[in-house]
Amino acid sequence: MNFKELIKIPVPPAPQTDIPAETTVYVERTCYIGGYKKTIKNYIYLAEIIDKMLVVTTYHGGKFMWRTFITDTDYCTQKSGNPKKSTASAEKLTEYSQTYIPVDGAGETVKRYVDMFHKYDTLPPAFYWRELEHGMETVNSLQKRIRNNKTAERHRKIREATEECMLEIRPPVKPFTEWLKHQSSSIKIIYHTGDDYGVCTHCLKKVERRKAKWKHKQNITCPHCKKTATLLCSGRFKDGRIEHHSELFWYAQKTRSGCCVRLFETHYNLCKNTAYGYDEEQVIPITYEWNKSMGYSEVCRVFLNLNGNLDKGFVWDNFMQTGENYWCRTNNVFFSAPFYTGNLRQALINYKQLKYIPWNKVSKICGKGYLHETIRTLVRRPWIEYLIKVGMKSLAYDYLNSRYDEITATEFVNGKTDTKENSPSLAHILKLNRRELKEIMPYDPDIRELNLYKFLLRNRAGIDEWKKLRDFSNYSNSISAALEYQPVSRYLWYIEEQAELYQQQDYGNMRTVIGDYADYLREAKDANYNMEDTATINPKNLIAAHADSEIDSRLAHYKRDYAQYADELAAAAENIAKVKGITYEDEQYHIAPIMSWEELFNESKCLRHCVATYAKKYADGNCIIFGVRNISTPDIPMYTLELSGNFKYVQQCRGFKNKSAPENVMEVVKKWQKNLVAKNIKKAG
Repeated sequence: MNFKELIKIPVPPAPQTDIPAETTVYVERTCYIGGYKKTIKNYIYLAEIIDKMLVVTTYHGGKFMWRTFITDTDYCTQKSGNPKKSTASAEKLTEYSQTYIPVDGAGETVKRYVDMFHKYDTLPPAFYWRELEHGMETVNSLQKRIRNNKTAERHRKIREATEECMLEIRPPVKPFTEWLKHQSSSIKIIYHTGDDYGVCTHCLKKVERRKAKWKHKQNITCPHCKKTATLLCSGRFKDGRIEHHSELFWYAQKTRSGCCVRLFETHYNLCKNTAYGYDEEQVIPITYEWNKSMGYSEVCRVFLNLNGNLDKGFVWDNFMQTGENYWCRTNNVFFSAPFYTGNLRQALINYKQLKYIPWNKVSKICGKGYLHETIRTLVRRPWIEYLIKVGMKSLAYDYLNSRYDEITATEFVNGKTDTKENSPSLAHILKLNRRELKEIMPYDPDIRELNLYKFLLRNRAGIDEWKKLRDFSNYSNSISAALEYQPVSRYLWYIEEQAELYQQQDYGNMRTVIGDYADYLREAKDANYNMEDTATINPKNLIAAHADSEIDSRLAHYKRDYAQYADELAAAAENIAKVKGITYEDEQYHIAPIMSWEELFNESKCLRHCVATYAKKYADGNCIIFGVRNISTPDIPMYTLELSGNFKYVQQCRGFKNKSAPENVMEVVKKWQKNLVAKNIKKAG
């Protein structure tokens, strides 16, 4: 339908009728005595047939509201004041407490349109006798039928496209179904109290009790299949006992354009004297009382192209919210499960770069993983095959499980990878020479340890230093920051010495030392320490030096962030100084307001607290900062006092490193604040 052409059709003028815009009716209650009044809006509508199209126009209070255009296959709606096409149906546009009244034969027009262009069996029988009174219900039914037809057609096309994708799907090979029987991780050994043996549900072989005393639900190892199993005493269960267990497994098959990775869910049921399970499940007897049934169903299919990328993904789910289970499209397939490797070489024959991949080793390295992601990674980086074959399994695991992309951002050389994926040899790929590769290979490093090794090589260190630091490869950024100021040998000597000190004071271990040392160097640089001084780089007591550098670093930030309020603070301090009796002095203490930014910053610097951050608060008049001094040393800060902006409250009084002032000092402060300052403010008022 060409909506732009349809809206050019002139809207008929509102018909002149005696129907009021609103009607007030009295509604009686069904369960209670009395009733209530209800206002109903009266909408009138016209209907006309234009070129096999039904046009229904509605009005309210003499104004045009909306109109809908209906054909045998489509409909659209035009709203008043809105030039855009709408697919809202008449039912959706109906408000609460609203009626539609046909005028000028609208009901007969709707009925005539149905008789001319639609079959009666498509409409409910009620419309035969309610056409003249409720023609809008017929309109709703027509629109609903059109929507249902469109939805059915869309579902049909989706199904056809899905069925076309599934044409290449074949039943799994028989070895796979046999393999599934023995993959249950829930393994039991069933025994009777009077018997000298039990039966393993995994290998179905008898396990002798010998002299061992078995206990119900005790874990032991089956001597035949070497699997950990749980003992189940048959007498503990009643007849009809069922234990259900399900697991997921990946399976791959070849397609013309790549491969299809399929996910199967297996159902294992352990039953006592009962036949439980689906029709397709295979029942395996274990003892004369117990049997095991096993079946499987497919829950996911992922189609990969020749580049290893996801082409199409499907999950077995509720199809388009219709209540029917069918293959539904999805791009998010994240099910971690073991791989079936028996046919992987044949299933991936289209990928020449994967021809010699040892899939059994890949499966052991990955454990439970995403087979489609593993295939994509190997297609992009086929040299992972070399890592597996030479025994560097930890490094292969990191690349296969996408840790590679995460870690490259933290590598030591400008955050870029050092690998050359197209290089012919493993040494070139890892950016090492043959001697270095041979040297590190026996230690099976992961990606972080490899990056640490390469970084130490660039800092003229070797395998001995790397072996001492490899356990701390997660702290690579901290190590690299410390090595900017000293060689590796001196760094190792220093952190080992400090680690002994940390252990003596029960402060932490080597990992704590590495982290604290990196923080100390960063804070020392922020605080403008002399970073060329050996005493600064390697302090004798890292614990104390770290505590001081943290405060000095904060002070440097205070000076940079709060010095901008110096003029406002000085102006506020001048006004405060005019208050009579604002200073206090006795035989022991002297109290006076802070008069400048420099004096406020000196309080923070000497007493090692954060009063410098109160600069803006002081300048705005929200608080007043005082210095409390000893009368014998008036230039040395002793305590810092904060009063509220109206002098009525003592907020806090802090000493060195935020220690609270003693009671004798607080008594002097409170006495002065109440008896002198408060009285002075009262007189001034």
